Amino acid sequence: MKYDAGDKFNIRDVLSGVEFTLKKGDVQIGKTYTTDGNGEIKFTHVTEDGVIVFPVAGKTYTLVETEKPGYAKLGDISFTVNADGTITLNNAPAGVVLDANDATKIIADNTRELGSVTLVKKGDSKYNLNDVKFQLERVQEATTIVDKLKELL
Repeated sequence: MKYDAGDKFNIRDVLSGVEFTLKKGDVQIGKTYTTDGNGEIKFTHVTEDGVIVFPVAGKTYTLVETEKPGYAKLGDISFTVNADGTITLNNAPAGVVLDANDATKIIADNTRELGSVTLVKKGDSKYNLNDVKFQLERVQEATTIVDKLKELL
């Protein structure tokens, strides 16, 4: 499952539309997989030329996330399929764990990438004014920063 890592209230949003490739070594297995509305990709038997290539017990695989706009890209997730069908994570990146209730499910928390804004106050002479203080407030989604700044100026 793919989640937004949450905010200070630990509210997590499920992330749909995140793309992954599944690899064994340097070879991609199957197609590109995309998380569904529940933030999940369910891998079943992947075959190539009629031979099951995933999951094969004792083999190590890697999930590679393609970039998800607005979120930091996860590092590669390496895991081994055990004989009983469960998986073992190998050097998982931060925010990636096995589900405590289901050892066949990987949970990955993504961190939002924060943007930046540069504000410059100019006087009548078009020169930058020093020591100007701005107050940044959270506003409703439909209001842009420019709209809010116009109200303040």
